[in-house]
Amino acid sequence: MKLSMGLAACALAGIVTSPLLAHVDEVSPERLEADVRFLADDRLEGREAGEPGYNLAAGYVAGQFAAIGLETSEGDSFLQSVPLGYSQLVEGSAIMSIDGKALSGDDFIAFPANDFAGGVIEAPLVFVGYAFGDADAAWDDFAGIDLAGKIAVVVRNTPKMLGAEERAFYRAGQWERLAEKGAVGAIFLPTPSYFERVTWEALQRYSLSSGVNWVGPDGRVHNTAKGLDATIMISEKVARELLHGQKRDFDRIVALEERGDVQLGSFDLGRTARIEMQTKSWQDPSYNVIGILPGSDPVLADEVVVVTAHLDAIGVRPTDEEGDDEIVNGAMDNAVGVAAITELARQMVKAKPRRTIAFVALTAEEKGLIGADYLARHPQVGEGRRIVANINLDMPSVDYEFTDIVAFGAERWNGFDIVRGAVESEGLKLSPDEQPELGLFTRSDHYRFVQQGIPAIYLDTGIDGEGKQAIETFLAEHYHRPSDEVANIRFDQLARFTRLNLAVLRGIADMEETPVWNAGDFFATRFGGEMAD
Repeated sequence: MKLSMGLAACALAGIVTSPLLAHVDEVSPERLEADVRFLADDRLEGREAGEPGYNLAAGYVAGQFAAIGLETSEGDSFLQSVPLGYSQLVEGSAIMSIDGKALSGDDFIAFPANDFAGGVIEAPLVFVGYAFGDADAAWDDFAGIDLAGKIAVVVRNTPKMLGAEERAFYRAGQWERLAEKGAVGAIFLPTPSYFERVTWEALQRYSLSSGVNWVGPDGRVHNTAKGLDATIMISEKVARELLHGQKRDFDRIVALEERGDVQLGSFDLGRTARIEMQTKSWQDPSYNVIGILPGSDPVLADEVVVVTAHLDAIGVRPTDEEGDDEIVNGAMDNAVGVAAITELARQMVKAKPRRTIAFVALTAEEKGLIGADYLARHPQVGEGRRIVANINLDMPSVDYEFTDIVAFGAERWNGFDIVRGAVESEGLKLSPDEQPELGLFTRSDHYRFVQQGIPAIYLDTGIDGEGKQAIETFLAEHYHRPSDEVANIRFDQLARFTRLNLAVLRGIADMEETPVWNAGDFFATRFGGEMAD
């Protein structure tokens, strides 16, 4: 769809921009508020990727980048087209049986792979613990097991002995590991630890939403777990029946998972499952918005620091009650992040950074970090340039006066001293991640750059003082709900958060050394990133 710039131009007409200065104290709460109010307006209908409201938001950001004086990365457009391929389960079409015994529709939830055209999967069942293997941990759930052409029965977790970010890495990679071993499907066991993070009702809703990923030049939907055609969540009743009389029954598996340092064992169940599903598929484009500020140093200008914030929200969510607000405007998630990177661009355009900076409003974060993955794999930042670092801004809690910062990923590479200095200069303190079970380092757009070996930083406000209560309230009452509105935002706090990121960005854009991972870092080793000697 060709973007109309009309609405963006009209919105810009009423904004008076003061001279852009390079000093951190020039960050403007008023400009931040103007951007957030436009992006979180009902007229944009929740900015869902691929929808007209998102395109209006992309046009607005492109207009802002042009007014600021940023350059396009290719041709005369600030837009990077991201072709999206959708797949959706046909409601009521999923049928499942074990050893010929049909399961009730209330006892399983089906999720087809994005590239699964529908049909029948029938195969023997094999229990493979956490589907985890690591030579350093002397742990291999796949030892002695042949998964080729079979359906894996899996605990949707990782051993507790691992660090929080390592656990998140291995949990996120279960599908890929199962596909590598030849599994054609997966059945997840409903252990209590999994349902600490999600509800059965939420999974039911999610199963009927459309799966999506970017489409490659060959017309195929990108899938890192090719061949794994479906995953199934079964009820506890079915899980108990499935494991009754096996080497490990359901209660034993739950007990060992809670202990966290013992392998669950892997074994053939001697049973067969049959899964049938119908799907429908379609394709539609969306857009990343990219503005380039060329570097001033002839040696370092080919190195690019990418500053990202996701532009999309989750759109309109119909309710059963007439007159209800159904638009999820996404003010905190993540209009504030996009407003912040736009303000960073306004500030940095006068700073003449040594490295090139790409300011990017990303699409389809809410659909699986897809815009970030596409950009990281198709880096549209100018010919001859390479991305060396990412700074990501996603849903900072700016509805209270924060006093501490969690710097996800900062300690893993040589930008840490810059981050620590910036935090201290703002009168803040660095805090550890107090919610490691959420695996936040792997759940936002920066992780797609990490997966390409690129060091990344994701700053978030901490839980000291009013923080814990404010964050818990937002997550419980406003997150992914129509009440995520501009009225919740304290723009003085968004300005503080933006100033902090400005100091970090300046430091990294001008640092003498190329950003590299620390020697032996876990993620650098897994993803082939450049490490310090």
